[in-house]
Amino acid sequence: MDEQNLQERFFNNQCTKEEAERFIKWYLSGKGEKEIEEQIENYWQSNTNSEWDSEKLLARVNAIKNESDLFVSHNADSYNQVKSVRRNYFFPKNWRIAASVTLIIGLSYLAMNLFTNNPEESDYFVEYIEKSNPSGQKSTVHLKDGSRIILNSNSKVRYPIEFANNERVIELVGEAYFEVARDVSRPFRVKTANTMTTALGTTFNIDAFEDEDDVKISLTSGRIEVKKLESEGDEKPFELVPGQGVIYSRLDKSMVQTDIDVDKVTAWTSKELIFHNEDINEVIRRLERWYGVEITVEDKIDGVFSASFKNESLKAVLEGISYSFSLDYLVSDKKVILKSKDIFTN
Repeated sequence: MDEQNLQERFFNNQCTKEEAERFIKWYLSGKGEKEIEEQIENYWQSNTNSEWDSEKLLARVNAIKNESDLFVSHNADSYNQVKSVRRNYFFPKNWRIAASVTLIIGLSYLAMNLFTNNPEESDYFVEYIEKSNPSGQKSTVHLKDGSRIILNSNSKVRYPIEFANNERVIELVGEAYFEVARDVSRPFRVKTANTMTTALGTTFNIDAFEDEDDVKISLTSGRIEVKKLESEGDEKPFELVPGQGVIYSRLDKSMVQTDIDVDKVTAWTSKELIFHNEDINEVIRRLERWYGVEITVEDKIDGVFSASFKNESLKAVLEGISYSFSLDYLVSDKKVILKSKDIFTN
């Protein structure tokens, strides 16, 4: 396999362990480092309209540098490799140089992990499982440690086939309810948006749909700790007890603690829809996700809606909404149209 194909496989996470080791050894040679730097520079020169944020990029460079500092004591040769690529770091003239440094330091950091530790234990070679649900479907995921995840519709989780010896990390997009098997030596962590939730043995719900502004984390039993992944200053994590939750805003990156209604938060896990003075537009969005349909509102609807439905059909829910807002509806396959009652009278 030539170097070009090997590069493509490496940066697309398609390499075998042997191929990754071969790539990094080639990169750490003078020829490999020089060639990649030239490719990066050519790319930036041909993409002058890039929308990269230079301040964020420099912050990322600094973060990688700090992470790599943790490993320099393991191997003097690896330290020299990292040191050699940092010479232009401290006063970068522009963001293109910063981007190049980010890649180079990152590769050196990876190389140190591979060649100073057991390659079999490197994060790079961890195999993952991903479970996802389309709109209108829910499922239950059983983990090897005895934990259980109830996954809502339009949601997905990603986790390693084998958890690490010191922690159990899950990545979530959407909503899920977690029943965590207790293991004091391996905290259970859920990463979503810009938050990290840590538990030992407990039950909690996380609502983190990508099309919503807020991430909502609610505790139903036990204790959890919630923090922002990119905290500012001396921000402390929130330590919650049952009946408490936190709301993280994607808009201003704030996080506040709040009291929760446990029954309402977990109702979806038992196929129950609860609306309590909710804006009708939010109701419609939840129904689209719940039943896997597309709802079009032909006439403007304002107001709030309150009702609960236990394992009811879409038709039953639409009847309730139509009655409350003097509407009529038309269902065709996976599409729903809501209009004023007189629209469908002809």
